[in-house]
Amino acid sequence: MKPGKLTTVILTAISAVLLCGEALAVTPVFDEPMAGSPYPPKVAYGANGAIAVAGTILDQSGNKDWSVSLYLKETDGKYMLFWRTTYDGGHDDIVSAVAITPKGEVVVVGISNNGNDDDCLVVVFSQDGEEKWQRVYPGPHSDKGIAVAVWNNAQGEERIAVGG
Repeated sequence: MKPGKLTTVILTAISAVLLCGEALAVTPVFDEPMAGSPYPPKVAYGANGAIAVAGTILDQSGNKDWSVSLYLKETDGKYMLFWRTTYDGGHDDIVSAVAITPKGEVVVVGISNNGNDDDCLVVVFSQDGEEKWQRVYPGPHSDKGIAVAVWNNAQGEERIAVGG
């Protein structure tokens, strides 16, 4: 791996995001609460150096929920946890993708079970980790959000595209 390349690694007891440093030294920089989850965490890098990590965790009743974290780079080059939150749609919710908007908001896309089948779920968290808005896209069968892209159009308006 080249220095500075971001890699997601699943270890036996903990899920961690590793950042390769100089001389190919591997240093863990994030500790995420996704241990034991069969779903690897998703990672996004923002233009301001922020890193968002989103993954699927198990709640106390065994349902799958989202854990979403935002890390900011400090002046000494180390990352600190800025906020962490969870999302529970009532049944199983599985993270598929994460992105950071040009404004620094975190967009998470995934799958939310409504009790009968799966729906596409999009949740936007503010720069401070508050849920800004969410949208469920139901269909006649299982619908899954699996990818997300964010950008500003020529008029400077923020756009979000979800694939599924």
